Amino acid sequence: MNKNIWIVITLIIVSSFIIGISTKNSFYDPEDGTPLDEYVVIPTYPFYIRDYLFEEIDRVDFIAKVTYTGERYDAYLSVKSIVHVDEVYKGNENLIGERIAVYENNYFNNIRNQYVTISYFNVMQEGRSYYVFLREKIYMKSYQDKLSYYEFYPYPVDFSILSINHDKKKFIDPTEPLFYKDISQYEFLFFSDDEYDEVIETKQKIIDKYISHN
Repeated sequence: MNKNIWIVITLIIVSSFIIGISTKNSFYDPEDGTPLDEYVVIPTYPFYIRDYLFEEIDRVDFIAKVTYTGERYDAYLSVKSIVHVDEVYKGNENLIGERIAVYENNYFNNIRNQYVTISYFNVMQEGRSYYVFLREKIYMKSYQDKLSYYEFYPYPVDFSILSINHDKKKFIDPTEPLFYKDISQYEFLFFSDDEYDEVIETKQKIIDKYISHN
């Protein structure tokens, strides 16, 4: 995509944020009744893998294997997903067997009926297991005590929620209309075979370094 297209996409996201702040909408029940499957997919930025990705991952508080429960809430510019902690590789091992809340980076804009992708990776799918790289959201104790779960956010933005299994390839044509139903069952979004190969290679390096040796 050329620079002008990405500028337009950025403006759409900014305007969506402004509207979202002033209007409350249910994640599951948009005002016009449009099913999530019919939401238009909005890619946020061009694909690239940063040189300092592993330095960022080194700074996470919590690395674990989790299973998504299917419980999810609208959290404005993210979605709060509830997962069951199966194994812990770094961080609080007392959370094994418990549920935590993870603020995923991609989100559903209920005003514009859009699925906005901040990360290359899709939101989690019910019953599926993932390796997660997270940082804890720190609250005052009086507020934390009112929450149902400890809350975390993915870090870094990309490569922080990795499906345990690799998906089959699904090439996305950026010139064609794309809806959430077209990509809902896939782990990540990519626009070329080169991107797919680079993602799989990087994902495997992360698993080898932070998971396999545990």
